[in-house]
Amino acid sequence: MSQVDVANRSEGRWSASALGAYERGFRNVSVPRLRSLAEFYQVPMAVLLGEPVADANAVTSHSIVLDL
Repeated sequence: MSQVDVANRSEGRWSASALGAYERGFRNVSVPRLRSLAEFYQVPMAVLLGEPVADANAVTSHSIVLDL
């Protein structure tokens, strides 16, 4: 999904520019926003942080990682 796709599918919860800023490390993401983003992607928060996940079934074949 592109940043614009996420912005559209999230019904404006996240803007494409904010997502890009998180990915590039130009903007900090709060824990509640990170949790909400993980719920949107349906992955554990650790996945977005690039941490190993103990439960291999918890991550789909289309994993997403935000390089914070």
